[in-house]
Amino acid sequence: MIRPLRRAHFLAWCALALLLPVAFTAAYQAIPRSVTGPIPARSIQDARDPVVSTLDRPAALYRLRGSSEIGYQIEVVPKRPLRSARLVVQASDASPEAGESTRLFGTVGARGITRIDVGRELPAGFVLRDPIRDEIVETLDFATDATQGDAP
Repeated sequence: MIRPLRRAHFLAWCALALLLPVAFTAAYQAIPRSVTGPIPARSIQDARDPVVSTLDRPAALYRLRGSSEIGYQIEVVPKRPLRSARLVVQASDASPEAGESTRLFGTVGARGITRIDVGRELPAGFVLRDPIRDEIVETLDFATDATQGDAP
């Protein structure tokens, strides 16, 4: 290797020694925090008291919380991950075939506790529907199938 080439080679290695750590540090700092950070706790609403009724099913525990003064809330506690990634909670008293609109209350994820506000007036029942497969996964009738009050 001739002297000018040896000098260029040395300067290229010095430049790499200085620039590579800077490039790696900049790339690490550019990673979005939402990817590496925890899931925010604001997605879970505070539970309302008292527990009005409870439905204990194989896939999940469903609780109706609240009162007509403060509004009602459905709490879904999965016992195991649900089959569907996302379920839609709707009122079961509307008949879409008859042209009635179905009230949509919220969605339930496959994991974790979900609490959904349903307002001060309760419908006759609730339906958990899989919107992708367009099938009813669970029917909730707190008036007839439930254990009343604070159940274990």
